[in-house]
Amino acid sequence: MAEVDGNDRSTPGPTLEDVSLLLVGETVDAVWVDYALRLLFSNGARVVLECPFSLGRSPDTATLIDPEGDKSGLVPALRLHTLEVTAAHATGSTLTMAFSDGSRLTAGPHPEFESWHYSGPETPPTMIVMMPGGGPAIWLHHEQTGQGSAERVRSLLLAYLDTLPTPRTAVLRQQAGAVRAVSETAPRIWDVVLAEAPRADFADGPLPGSLAYRTDEAPLAGEVLVWMRNGRIDSVELPWFTTEMPAGLPRPEQLIRDAVGGDGGQGVR
Repeated sequence: MAEVDGNDRSTPGPTLEDVSLLLVGETVDAVWVDYALRLLFSNGARVVLECPFSLGRSPDTATLIDPEGDKSGLVPALRLHTLEVTAAHATGSTLTMAFSDGSRLTAGPHPEFESWHYSGPETPPTMIVMMPGGGPAIWLHHEQTGQGSAERVRSLLLAYLDTLPTPRTAVLRQQAGAVRAVSETAPRIWDVVLAEAPRADFADGPLPGSLAYRTDEAPLAGEVLVWMRNGRIDSVELPWFTTEMPAGLPRPEQLIRDAVGGDGGQGVR
């Protein structure tokens, strides 16, 4: 990931106000829910909300929504599906979006966790990650990952498919073998480019497998999620349970086939 200041921290980087969010006029094409709320837009941009945010038509009527809380509380956010974005900006450490039904979403920082992410539709994409405490990490350019990473993701997919409690994995294995390129479009999220392959009979969203991974520093560092869209493998996500984000993809010997149940470190990123 190529940061705009070239890793020279003595050089001032861009502020949120320097970044144009390419969301206005786009519609919310999909709303995905796991331990975060993900908004996918018609131009390919994404917004990920990991911590509580507010949503409503006025400050007095806004609802505080916690992506990790009671899932019934997410209903107002699900109603954003198909709405058009009428305004979008990030100032200081706060993301604000307005929608065609008059509702307004506001996401601020969290003292301990990354609170929200933005990934633009550009190639390479502009990215913002709101870090713990309110400092933004901003990438105005992003390097595509190489063939070696595609091979690693392909192997990771095949290991994940071994955990699926279903006989319907033959088509998914064909898709895993058809991975031609990958691109890290958000921290620990690799979008997958497939060659021609049959579509699989799985709903949009995460597959039901269970695969964890460790690192040299942590016996349980995170888990592997494989996301589907329109019957095709869309992306591979590696959430982390450690306080520091792991670097790189896990090696084959670091995979844990029997993922730990329960909290599994939920809430620690």
